[in-house]
Amino acid sequence: MSEIANDRNREEVAPCECDQVVLVSVVIPTYNRTDCLLAALDSFLQQDYRTYEIIVVDQSEEISDQKRRFYEANPQIRVHRLDRPNRCYAKNTGVRLAKGEIVLICDDDIVVPRELITKHIKHYEDERVGAGSCRLVEDGQSTTYTTNVLRITPYGRIIQNAHSMTSIDDVGMTNGGNMSFRRQLILDVGLFSERLVGTGIMEEPDVCLRIRKLGHRIFFDATTTVHHYPQVNGNVAEIDTNRAHWFYGYFYNLALYWKTNGRYVELILSVPYVGLLALKQFVKHKLSFSDYLYMVRGYFDGMFDRAQ
Repeated sequence: MSEIANDRNREEVAPCECDQVVLVSVVIPTYNRTDCLLAALDSFLQQDYRTYEIIVVDQSEEISDQKRRFYEANPQIRVHRLDRPNRCYAKNTGVRLAKGEIVLICDDDIVVPRELITKHIKHYEDERVGAGSCRLVEDGQSTTYTTNVLRITPYGRIIQNAHSMTSIDDVGMTNGGNMSFRRQLILDVGLFSERLVGTGIMEEPDVCLRIRKLGHRIFFDATTTVHHYPQVNGNVAEIDTNRAHWFYGYFYNLALYWKTNGRYVELILSVPYVGLLALKQFVKHKLSFSDYLYMVRGYFDGMFDRAQ
């Protein structure tokens, strides 16, 4: 593993009028992506908040020439290579490397507005705030003003609606596309669980539940918008190409989430939901009966933390 570290210095970007004392660490894990990552980094290099660093945790099998040239041309970006891909491990590595009081963890397939860091950092003037996200949209989404945003139901359904136009002072979890935390707080609660399997789904509800247990709020700010461009090797593609395996991981992580956080009532309440959702996949996508059993087994494997 290697790291390239330099201080940020882009004087051509006009500073915002907010307090610039707090150092923010932007952490971007990436795996086998080039074009979208470079677009994300370029948008982060144009922020109106100056006091920040960018850390790329690169888990790629190989670093493309295009990406290598970009890294070399922008030495203010700290690049850390990992020799094994794992979403939660990559995020945790970035948090551990971060120097900032606030860490902003983002996907590598987004483009952010120049005021994103400013919007995040303003919320931390309230000491009760422990984490938060800003609005995130994808192509084709309709406009909504719902307040049913970023939460998980007692039976395990994850509700995102991160494209809502309504800001909310306190939600149940962050959105993985852009989520900030007080660095010491996320260290105190044990970071992201590396016991989660598959694409790491449930990582945000899990760490946020631990943060909320300590009495902290999680904000959702809809006054600025992050654009998300899902990639062919991402979460959506995994569902389409290996649906049974994706749902095995989701159900496994859901059971592990309830169990490790002592939510045993919800652990039982989620059993019918898992069975019905697996049945829906079985019928709608014409999966095999063995696929159905495999998906459902994920939940019970998660109860005993025995991933297949």
